[in-house]
Amino acid sequence: MIKFDIDDLYLVQALDASVSMSAAATKLGVEDSSVSRRVKKIETIIGLPVIYRRGKFGLTAAGRRFLSMASTVLKEHDDFQRDIDLLKKGKNHLRIVGNSSIMFSDVPQVLEILRDRNPNIFITVDSGSMTEILKKIQENDADVGIVPEKSKIHGITFHKYRFDRLCIFAPISHPLAHQTSATLAEVAKYKLIGTHEGRQMSSLLLAMAKKQDLVLNYAMIVSNFDLQANIIAHNDMAVGIIFESVARRFEREHLIVGDSSQLSQSIKIVALNEEWATRDLYLVTPDPANTSQLATQFIGLLRERHRRFKTTSGRSS
Repeated sequence: MIKFDIDDLYLVQALDASVSMSAAATKLGVEDSSVSRRVKKIETIIGLPVIYRRGKFGLTAAGRRFLSMASTVLKEHDDFQRDIDLLKKGKNHLRIVGNSSIMFSDVPQVLEILRDRNPNIFITVDSGSMTEILKKIQENDADVGIVPEKSKIHGITFHKYRFDRLCIFAPISHPLAHQTSATLAEVAKYKLIGTHEGRQMSSLLLAMAKKQDLVLNYAMIVSNFDLQANIIAHNDMAVGIIFESVARRFEREHLIVGDSSQLSQSIKIVALNEEWATRDLYLVTPDPANTSQLATQFIGLLRERHRRFKTTSGRSS
């Protein structure tokens, strides 16, 4: 039985990026006849042509479907090869994924200590939404995740490591900026700037507003907390609800900049006067039996920076 091999997959990628089979052969460093044989082999297996042989050169619909499959398999192959190369070099690999704004506040100092204790480790850090983070942990594409809330998911352990508070971030000219605190009902009187990065926060705010028969008026939704803070600081149009640690970091960074910015003097952090405004933050890993030693070290160092909590596991109901 004829089967695909890895070179067939690389060939289809090369065909997609070339203007002819001859150009694909040059790109791969093989003879034209080799490309022709492999194309015929692929078409024999799937029973459909993968390239147009008349008119403009390119992949057929079947070829493009094969390319999609090939790209997925090659990514996994490249990831596997990278991990093998790291093992050959005697390096351990720690893969971290989390909410980018939370990671800015917590991760850099901890990684410095971790590398001091493990000089040969290789670390990758990525960001994503909560859904993306949990999916990567489930599919073993990451070792540790950092998320702003807990879910009930089988096979994932949630480690509560600190809490944060939601606050109101307001331009200095805004009416709320002259208060020390405000309720959600007071915030609902004004336009808001939200963020995709805080989808869970947005859902929470909408749920709390619904309980109080309030309507939240979003003037703008942006990609992340840092962009949200910058837009609020530069405009008088709206306020935002944001983690206090993110707001304080923004404030500190612009105080360091000094007179060249003045942003720290144009914003105000106002307490959100609601019981639910205090939120727990979590580290997520596979269940303990599948958690790496490096991930365990990282969690221990990060929790040392904050209060110690007992580990709790999220299970599907």
